[in-house]
Amino acid sequence: MNAPSPAAAPRRIPTEFRYWERLPDPRSQRLREGFRKLLHFDPVLDDATVRRYAETYFDADPVAEAFVEEVYLQRGQAEGRALLDRALEQGVGSIPDAPASLRALFAEIERPPAWYDEALAERGARAIRRYGTHYFSFAGAVTLESYKDCSVAKPLAFTGAYAGESAHRRFLETVAFWLDITTPGAMRPGGKGRKTALRVRIMHVFVRRRLLAHPRWDLEAWGVPISQADALLTLLAGSVGAGLGLQKLGYRTSHADIEAMMHFWRYVGHLMGVQDRK
Repeated sequence: MNAPSPAAAPRRIPTEFRYWERLPDPRSQRLREGFRKLLHFDPVLDDATVRRYAETYFDADPVAEAFVEEVYLQRGQAEGRALLDRALEQGVGSIPDAPASLRALFAEIERPPAWYDEALAERGARAIRRYGTHYFSFAGAVTLESYKDCSVAKPLAFTGAYAGESAHRRFLETVAFWLDITTPGAMRPGGKGRKTALRVRIMHVFVRRRLLAHPRWDLEAWGVPISQADALLTLLAGSVGAGLGLQKLGYRTSHADIEAMMHFWRYVGHLMGVQDRK
């Protein structure tokens, strides 16, 4: 089963997205007031922005999914991995008969977006490196908190990815991912971080397909697994969340550093298939 693309997905919202229903609750209002006092801004957005975000629970990654469909599923896992590895190591131009879906995928990641500023992204990665292992502790705690969210928790529950010993292993894999992408020069062509980001992106396609085919996956209630909305939460947790949180814990992180971290994570998201909704 293929996930809906941003262009084709109907403008609907998962039934378990209960933002407006829960906003008046006393607990929600206490959290809102806590944000205002601690972080000096109101986390409540206008309805149009919230609705646009909620709709992205039905958006997946059609570009990577097309590549998996054409190559991995039709030619086999071995050829899919070999083509991806060759394109990552030598560039897609090194493959004269590269499948159209592979060319489309690498056209997306090899051509930097108009908004991308490499120096700003490197400043963001440098700010993360400056935190040392405290970044892992803080981001790990935020990650665990985010797993309370239904759309994030369901894929983990269905795959058993955060149960028993697998929880520790998964966290270490996440830490390895953070190290890969924040190493100096890691996100440039041929860099380890870029390779890791794309391989994780392809892995997400397989997880998504598996869960969409599961008889108990409730698409109308939860949207697609590993959706664009879920990805946005990850990008914000790693940039704004970590920046403001660690600032309160004593790190002398400037707002310019936090903006640089946001830019860095936005680019990581771009490589991993996060796109603006059309």
